[in-house]
Amino acid sequence: MKVKFIIDKEYDTKMIWKMLSKKDPADIENRAKRMGIPIEKAKEFQNKKWEEIKHLAVQLAELRYSKLLPFMKKSAELYQKSWNEINDEFSNIIEEKTNCEWKYDEYLVVVSAFHPGISSRKGNKVCKIWDENPYTQRRITAHEILMTHIWNILDTKFKHSLSELKAWALNEVTTTAILSLEPELTKFWPWCPPYENYLTNYPQIWELRDKLKPLWVERKSFKDYMKNAIKITHEYTLT
Repeated sequence: MKVKFIIDKEYDTKMIWKMLSKKDPADIENRAKRMGIPIEKAKEFQNKKWEEIKHLAVQLAELRYSKLLPFMKKSAELYQKSWNEINDEFSNIIEEKTNCEWKYDEYLVVVSAFHPGISSRKGNKVCKIWDENPYTQRRITAHEILMTHIWNILDTKFKHSLSELKAWALNEVTTTAILSLEPELTKFWPWCPPYENYLTNYPQIWELRDKLKPLWVERKSFKDYMKNAIKITHEYTLT
């Protein structure tokens, strides 16, 4: 598996709508703040179809890209150089930990003017904000790529009746466990906080995070972990 950092203004723009048009687990105020969009404008996207609100998304993107594009392009170069140092080893470790090959040979990381990080449930394209240190960006980039990988596993390898929200919660927690509890991976970001310090934006899944940690640590296999984690998540009260 390879990773390529790209600029994709059209995709980045449409993701503004996608992230703001529906209820967000971290609430719209938090999401808008992280995206650097005034809350009044962010609320205009709520429950709107793309064609209804496209003009506002384009307006926001045009303004920001007019200022940031040269720096975003440079970030893409620096992110790529940093990621290349760990790509092959990361790719192999994830296949080993999940006992599943990557669905795609290449994953595209859109260096974004707005989004701290977005995974993909259906494709091979994720987002990562432009303004990080090339080395500290690795952890969130890895998170979005791994979430995309686990979406594929969850949707194709396991029969479950989890709601979209509960499937998301399971994926967030599982991805965090893999990236924060496995020494073969934490060596790529040794400056990062421990497992319990992640998912701070989502207090509604802190209890699930704590429930699934021993399940991951004591797992017999990835399949064994997922079966038990799906059962626990199914019974978990999530609002």
